[in-house]
Amino acid sequence: MRALLAAASILVLLTACSPEDPASGEARPDAAGAASGDHDAMDQAAMDHEGAGDATGMGASAAADLLTGPQSVTVEADGQNAMFAGTWIRTPPQGRDVAAGYLVVRTQNPDAIVEVTSPDAERVELHTMTMDDNVMRMRRIDRLETGPEPVRLAPGSDHLMIFGLSESARTNAAARLTLTFESGLVAEELVFPIEDAMPE
Repeated sequence: MRALLAAASILVLLTACSPEDPASGEARPDAAGAASGDHDAMDQAAMDHEGAGDATGMGASAAADLLTGPQSVTVEADGQNAMFAGTWIRTPPQGRDVAAGYLVVRTQNPDAIVEVTSPDAERVELHTMTMDDNVMRMRRIDRLETGPEPVRLAPGSDHLMIFGLSESARTNAAARLTLTFESGLVAEELVFPIEDAMPE
């Protein structure tokens, strides 16, 4: 019975990750004929979110401490600044090129991440997790609001979904991601170590 429930949860994650046709709201296949939330994405999502009862994995005060630590990065432009810390990407399963990315971010003024790109991946999407009848559902979002309070992207919660992670990034155990904000601020090529678990 537990195996059946787990299989059903994985199927929901696969369906929810597929891009939607704006007209119908239904998952649409990509040019290759397979939904881009493919088996690689399904396997990765299932691994990343298994048993994620604590959506953040870290309290607000700990996240704030992380932003003031020696590993934090600050970017400033036109009266706005953003601080980043705790960047990492979970190591994808052997032979797969889909992975989830996480970080803590805080902006001086209310803002929103509206685009994430990487020279080390085909594309990066913003995703959110919600619970529906005890089933985790993952879906793509267009923007992620930020502000003076730390926002944590973590397993079981909001996160980055990275598709087509390059072989060189996997070999070097790091990828570069650029985050663009609604205000126009751009955090260029932040380094995301690729790790089996959240770095200490």
